[in-house]
Amino acid sequence: MLDAHEAVWLEPFANAIRGERIWARGLVEGLHTDAAALTRYGANLFDVSPVRRLIFTGQNGVVEALASIPEVNALAALDVMLCDVDLPALRRLAELPGLGSLKEVNLLFNRLDDSCVDLLCDNPFFRRLSRLHLGCNPFTAADRERLRERCGDHVCFERRRHPERLFTLTSSLQVPSMEVGGSGYRVGHGRDRTQLYLEEKQECLLLLTFDQLGDLLRMQTRPTERQERPGEACGAWRKELGLEPGAIRVKRFAGVYDFPKGWADSFDQTDNEPAELEAQAAFMRRWLEEPAYRVGSYCGGEWFHLETGERVSWW
Repeated sequence: MLDAHEAVWLEPFANAIRGERIWARGLVEGLHTDAAALTRYGANLFDVSPVRRLIFTGQNGVVEALASIPEVNALAALDVMLCDVDLPALRRLAELPGLGSLKEVNLLFNRLDDSCVDLLCDNPFFRRLSRLHLGCNPFTAADRERLRERCGDHVCFERRRHPERLFTLTSSLQVPSMEVGGSGYRVGHGRDRTQLYLEEKQECLLLLTFDQLGDLLRMQTRPTERQERPGEACGAWRKELGLEPGAIRVKRFAGVYDFPKGWADSFDQTDNEPAELEAQAAFMRRWLEEPAYRVGSYCGGEWFHLETGERVSWW
């Protein structure tokens, strides 16, 4: 249905979406926008669809555009990433009238430091959240511990995008780090409307079954015999499953990196020079703002388009 109707369904959002969007039951429940688009179209965005997650990146410490969010809305989650948010911006964020229904705030890759701890721990806006993501900010180790002690489990320092993000895979995708013995894998759809990922390993076959929302339903393995030719066992199981090749969209799969460890760690350093931090930020924008994801190791990998699965580049 999305293949046939997405362009039409997106018309009310055409000028506001800057990349990622999240569909649920035929409605846009999440979208990635910027300050200019939100200021111009903010009220209309929340009128035409029950937007529950707003992704906002690269706005250089300015959170005023978020004041365009109407007070009556369905917003439950807000991602404000790589926006140079500091203590003054954090105070302003807590005062905005349109954010009263939020349950989750993601502040990855900002300029939050120890001066922000008391506000994050004591301000009612932050205290009522069920999840507050603070990774990749230059807190000292002592103040990270203080945040955990005073705020409890709702404070999180993970380096991941939101759990509803979908990654597109196609059978033509060839990623060396995900292949064993050069056998690769196949993806497509099963007879029961599931999404299937079938990988041939050295001593077994691995089958991952996802539902239509991209959630993992089950994982199965099947041993292979040494005398079998490469691809023989995989082909037999494909036939048994009724696997029809095609692109699948899933929330997680092996080898996907939201943020590379070394580059993300640099944001936690309290002694970074501004020029050095800017170089790191320029590199991280690709994860945050472009419709792409990376598969591979910490030292290298391949970039793929988030919606088509086509390879974008090698790095």
